[in-house]
Parts: sequence; C-alpha cells; structure tokens
Amino acid sequence: PPTNDVTGDSMGSTASFDKPGLTEVPQVPGLDNLQFQIKRLWDAAVYRKAKATPSSSRRRAASTGSSTKKDNDCLDVVTCCDLLCNLLTQMDASSAPGSVDLFREFSDPSSKGGTKVSFIQFWSVFVQIMLAVPLFSEPLLKTRFQEGMSLEKWRWFLVQVQDEDRVLVEGAQQWFAKMGEPDVDEGGNMTILGVSKYLCSSTNSILKPERCELHQDMTRPLAEYWISCAHHVFADPILSTKAPPSVSAASADGPQPAFLPPTKYNPRSHTSGAPDVPEQLRTFHATLWTGCRCVGLVLVPPCSMGDVGKTVPCAKAEGPYVLLNKERVSLEGVLQVVRNHAFEHTMFPLLLVLWLGLLPTVLCKTVPSCLAKNLEGRLLTRSGTELPSPEDAQGHVVVVLAPNSPEMDLLSELEPPVALQNANATPAMTRDEAPSDALEAWQDASEQFTVWHGEVVDELQLGVKPTGVSLGFLACDELCALTATRHDELIRLHRRQLTLVHPIAPRGAPANYNVGEAWAAGAQLAALSLGCHTCDTAVFAQAGRFGADNGGCGLVLKPARLREEATEATIPRPLKFEIRIIIARAVPGAAGHARPTRSLVVAVSIWGETRDCARHTSRPVRASGPVISWPDFAKSGEAVPFRFCIGARDTAILVV
Repeated sequence: PPTNDVTGDSMGSTASFDKPGLTEVPQVPGLDNLQFQIKRLWDAAVYRKAKATPSSSRRRAASTGSSTKKDNDCLDVVTCCDLLCNLLTQMDASSAPGSVDLFREFSDPSSKGGTKVSFIQFWSVFVQIMLAVPLFSEPLLKTRFQEGMSLEKWRWFLVQVQDEDRVLVEGAQQWFAKMGEPDVDEGGNMTILGVSKYLCSSTNSILKPERCELHQDMTRPLAEYWISCAHHVFADPILSTKAPPSVSAASADGPQPAFLPPTKYNPRSHTSGAPDVPEQLRTFHATLWTGCRCVGLVLVPPCSMGDVGKTVPCAKAEGPYVLLNKERVSLEGVLQVVRNHAFEHTMFPLLLVLWLGLLPTVLCKTVPSCLAKNLEGRLLTRSGTELPSPEDAQGHVVVVLAPNSPEMDLLSELEPPVALQNANATPAMTRDEAPSDALEAWQDASEQFTVWHGEVVDELQLGVKPTGVSLGFLACDELCALTATRHDELIRLHRRQLTLVHPIAPRGAPANYNVGEAWAAGAQLAALSLGCHTCDTAVFAQAGRFGADNGGCGLVLKPARLREEATEATIPRPLKFEIRIIIARAVPGAAGHARPTRSLVVAVSIWGETRDCARHTSRPVRASGPVISWPDFAKSGEAVPFRFCIGARDTAILVV
C-alpha cells in the first residue's frame, strides 16, 4: 500500500489499496501503474484535508459518530474537480466550472456534510475523461504505448501523424523535460495521461495559438476589417424567479445567452464583476463583453406597444426607450452600460447604430443631448472625409444614424402596424414640433461629436465613389442577389466604404442568414440577431470569426485580396479538407442536466461563399457517461471522414 507520508508527516494509519481491479476498465498498458500514482496524489489530498480540519471538529465528529473511516478516505466535490483539472489540464476547477457536473451522479441529498467522492468513483470519471480507451484504440498510438512512448517515438508521432511544424517538433525535448510523474513513467516514457494532456491542450489546437492573440495591424482604415456586429434584436430578460426547476443552479443568477461560449461569459462572474448592470440589460452587456464592436438600437417612445399611435401621453418616464425584443429599457440605462462596460474586453471603437424612425420629433431631438450627457468623453470627435483606424479611435463611440426606409423592416415588426404607418398618429405631438426641429438638433450635435449617416445600398452605388464618411445598409436578400451577378463590384465597393448587412426576418420570429457570404463579398459588418435564447449556426460562425482570432477584440483584418486589387499571390488555392469527429468529453446536457439524456448528432459545416457552403452530420449516438464517441469515425483506416472542397479558404469558417 502507498504511504500517506507524502509531506513528511504521518496520518497515523495507512489505507490499504490493491492496484488491480479497483474499477473495471479495459486493459491498457501502464494504466495500473498510473492508477497507483493517482492514488498517491489522492492520499496526499486526503491528508491535507485532514490536517486543515481543526482538531476540535475532528473530536466532535468522532464523539457523535458522524465520521467514519470511509468518509475520511473521501474528498469533497470541489477538491475532486481541482485534482481532476490539474491532472488533465494543469488548471484549477475555477477555469472549468462545468467539471462539478461530472460528479453530480455521486451526490447524496441526505448527506449533511456535502457530497463525498471516493477514489473508486473519482477513478471511474478520470479514466473516461482522460480518453484512455479511445487513445489506446488508435493503431498508431497502441503500438507505441506497448513499446513505450519514448522521446524518439513521440517526435515520429508529431511529424508523421500530427503533421506539426519544425519548431514544435524540435521543442518536444523541452516538453518531455517539463513533465514528471504521472505524465511520464519511471523509465522516462510518456504515459497515456501525458499523451492525453498534450492532445487536449492549446498546443495541439486546430487553431494556431499565435492567432488567438492580438497579432494584426490595427492602424489601417476601418473599411479593411471585418467587424463583429449585433442587429437591433436582443433577448428580453428572463427573470431568475421565472426559471423552471429543471434549470441548473448556475442559471439562478440570470439567463446565460445561448450565443455565448460558456467559458467566456459566466452569469455568476458577470453579476459579481458588474453589479451596476440591471437584469434587463444583461444580454446587452454580454454582447459588449464578448467583443461586439457594432450594436444596433431601435429607439421607441416610453409607452407600451398598445399605446403607440394614440394621442394620449404615456404615463411612463420621459425620454426615449430602447426596444430589446418586445420589452423596453431606457436609453439612459443602455448608454450607462456602454460607458461603463463597452471597453472592458477591448478598447477598439464601438459603432452605435441608432434607428430613429419610430420616435416622434419631441423625443428625436432629445437623443443628441442624452448621448452627450451619458457618453461624455467617450464620443468620437474626429472630423474629415477619411475613415479612422481602430487604433486612432480607441476607447471611443461612433454614432451612426440608420436610414429610415421600408427596407429596414421596422414598421412591420411593431404592433399595431396601422397606427405606426399613420403619419399623424404619433404620441404627444404638438403643433410647434416639426421634423426640422430634430434635424437642427442633430446638426448641432454633429459639431460636438462625430455622426455618420446611413444610406441604403442599391445597384447604382456599386460603381460610384463615395463622398465623405457614411455607412451603407444592405438587406441580406439583396446581398444574395448582388453576389450572384455583381460579386466583384461588391468587393471593390467594400474596399472603400463601410456596409452593414442586416437580416430581414420580423422581430417576432428573428432568423439569421449566411454571414460567410457577406464576409466573402467584403462587407465589414454582418449583423446578426443574438437575442432569441436559441442558437443557430450563423452565431457560431460569428463566434469563430471573432472570438478565436486576433485576441477576440471584435475586429479581424480582411484578406489582402479584399482590401486591394487581387493578384495571383493573394488568390487562395482550393482546399480539400477532411475531418473525423472521434470523441467528445464532458459534454453538458440540456435544461440543466449534467449530461446528455438523448441521442446526439455531431454536425460539421462550412460557412463562406455560396459554392463553398456544405454541411455533414453523423449518425445519432447515445451518451454513456461523461464521454461520447462516434464509432463511425473510430477506426482511422476504415472510417470515411467528412470531406469538403473549399474555394475561398481565406473567408470560410469551420463550425462543429
């Protein structure tokens, strides 16, 4: 049995432990020795826990009989998560809050001291999450595990199987030197745990690690970047008191927007880190926090939807309101969130697109003063006819006025449409108020801070050089029509002018479009509806474009051929891409369940030019424990991978 005298002290007794047969797992070479090493670490954690417990508490537990030897050999869930994460990722459990769910099946509601996990239970989870069985099933790994994964064999694996570059292969010796038990055995060979840790680390990521940092030139005009953009439809707040009982405890602090990666935005950390954000604006704050650099806001009167169009003044507070989906929040509250939190994650400029078509003149002319009051010091004051660079406009907000036209589909989204279409039916309008009053207010405001005007893009503009700074607005269906016949002209237009592509689905049933097609046409701003509490693949494509590239700052430099005249050197070669989805670990379930309860399908799709778009799905499989495998892809020599042929590889996005 292993000694508990890990730190030089003794617990007074040793726990008997027989290495073989602790839990039923397939015979994998070296796994029994690894089990022995993990048990030593477990005993050390048990010892530290006992030493940290006050002696009075131990005597009290012993006198009441609430403490047993079995309990003394167990650990609480948090300690188990820390040990598991440290073994697999060299991080603590705070970096992977979902790891708690892995041990939920061992919870005992009747236990007064909290859930206790035995080593047998911990080992059963550890072996599955380590992916021991599927790794050993790979023929190229199996032989080397049987012979011992030496440094020479590991270098061969990196070159012949992983196709790694020279720098990484040469650094394999340093990787070996940094590892100790249990990542390597007594003979210096890498164990299956060491291989698993490497394959699931950022070093082996499908993305180059350097691309995840801020690495691009940010001194070029804004027209040369793709910019993360949100449409003016945001999720209405779902109060925590209305949450269904099936929702996990993590959602008690408020809903987590479905479009956000769970590792990037946690409602609990959001609540503690931004206590000044009202619950009604959490989804809007989350949009800013993820690096979104352009947001649309529909301004409406401070009255209910049924009161719009009536001549009776609204009884609510004065000032314009912002329409989320069907609920409204004050413009001042939204601007305060912008002021306090828009530059927490990135300092690059924020474009604030305002839709004023539903405001009466009396409220429309108050918007400039509201902006100046709440965004004092943040509003861009740059003048001229050239677009600024992200670096020049750091920390500032650019105000954009959206065009008031039928193409914006605002009228059909609100109720009652008849009242809204009646020009004379506006709330609290007096004879002294005319559209010229609002125009004068905005003209005065443009002398204090930068205001860009928006205009609808049509076919006549494609060959016309723009004068001054403006923002073009293009409906997604119009984009499809133009890319089919005038794709090259669109690219030339977007080399010098900003364009925002927006969805046309009604507010009551928001839907998105192929954002890859917009990016492939050179459009800088592909606006997506983010607030439906349901997820679509277009939102994943946006997260892949901006969340995993250039530091997640919300701006990505377009390829050279989209910024200037294309040359043979800048035109990408076609790419034949194959992928196998073998296994997934720690997949959470829906509706608060720790693990999936139904069959799962993995889908792989390419978003980009129309000719490149494709999607493949696997056969459904049942989840068994914390690991899900797809047998169709398990055998590398026999499985048929998903195959894609991609023409414009520099604009395509892979979504799994």
